[in-house]
Amino acid sequence: QTGAQPRDYEKLSEEITPDRQRDCLILILDYLQMFRYNETATHLQRETGQFLNEFECADNMDFAQIVRGYEEYYENKHGRKPRFSRRRGGIDETSGVTLKSDQSKRTITE
Repeated sequence: QTGAQPRDYEKLSEEITPDRQRDCLILILDYLQMFRYNETATHLQRETGQFLNEFECADNMDFAQIVRGYEEYYENKHGRKPRFSRRRGGIDETSGVTLKSDQSKRTITE
């Protein structure tokens, strides 16, 4: 497998087991195919060495369902919805802090 490595790969590699990585890729591939991002799905399959063709999402699971479940969990725990994205640069709507362009590329995890 030759995918792009996240910036904190060493830290993430302790948390992301091969099975978890495979499951994430399968969910992403299913989502891409569901919304007809066929070219992107083909590129993902090519980059992962086609091993994804051996698997499919379980009948009771999809990417959007996982996101909804996490939103509900986060909102119950923190009293507000999680933010999965934000504009690059500009002002962070939550804190009012001006972001540099490299700060806007960080992922939000809690």
